[in-house]
Amino acid sequence: YTTLFRSRDADYRALHGIATLRYDDRATAASVGGEVQKATTEYFMRDAAAGLDFLRSKNSFAKVGILGHSEGGSIAFMLGSRQKTDFIVSLAGPGVKGDTLLVVQGNRILELSGQPANMTVAQYRQDPTVQQMPWLKWFVDYDPSDDIRNTRCPVLALNGDRDCQVVSSQNLQAIRQLLPLTNQNVIKEYPALNHLFQHCTTGLPTEYGQIEETISPEVLSDIAQWINGLQVEESIVSTTSGQVSGTIQEGTMAFLGIPYAKVERFMPPLPVEKWEGVRACDHWGPQVMQQTWGRRLTEEEMSEKSLDRKSVV
Repeated sequence: YTTLFRSRDADYRALHGIATLRYDDRATAASVGGEVQKATTEYFMRDAAAGLDFLRSKNSFAKVGILGHSEGGSIAFMLGSRQKTDFIVSLAGPGVKGDTLLVVQGNRILELSGQPANMTVAQYRQDPTVQQMPWLKWFVDYDPSDDIRNTRCPVLALNGDRDCQVVSSQNLQAIRQLLPLTNQNVIKEYPALNHLFQHCTTGLPTEYGQIEETISPEVLSDIAQWINGLQVEESIVSTTSGQVSGTIQEGTMAFLGIPYAKVERFMPPLPVEKWEGVRACDHWGPQVMQQTWGRRLTEEEMSEKSLDRKSVV
């Protein structure tokens, strides 16, 4: 599996068998792509789609997904509704129309700063800046509802309850109502985390640079477990004797301990008896009874019936 994400947690994901493609923003370092001042979220969506296509062209990954933060969450759902990605991780992704989100954001920041918080959508849209900035003009009119509603791939949507830029009580609730109800879709709110998923005091943007933590370890763990959990759910395969489930080892799906014969002492191997349900094939069986070199195996690590504990990958 791989994700397309630009973040410092890529190394964490690599340790859990998840490859990550990182690239520079438009007009940053070695990246090109025209005048970024005129670019909108639609332009950035095409950049992300190109990254997904690049990863698929490698033929090295069973699934390719996208992890998007904030505006990147909108990009993820835009690609999801177009069936361009196999799974989505939305970190503080918007669930409501842009103008509504920005008004709630502004009022929350004003409130936390001890100032009157009574801005309305109509007032916000009258701000000349909205019409002067191509990106902002596009964003205030964008409603992600249809893209979220039409997303059919698995989704993990996360937010912190002290996020004052993409307020969780507004946006997670909208995502929850719009997403199809499936076992693979997970929505979670974290206590005391800000927009960057840092543990914080108020959640104000002025705190971001003062916090040593870059991102909550719990969030990283949940992302890795969810993505790898998708692999486990899809690892169930059928054999002539029944279904088996595998395990992930260094990014590869392995099936360990699949029985291929039934053994009785001093008798030829017999066909395996069929089983009901799904047999967990996630660990090695005992070795055959034999002399070993180096560390001496215990009786529990060897068996005369090892034929029913062999493994394949």
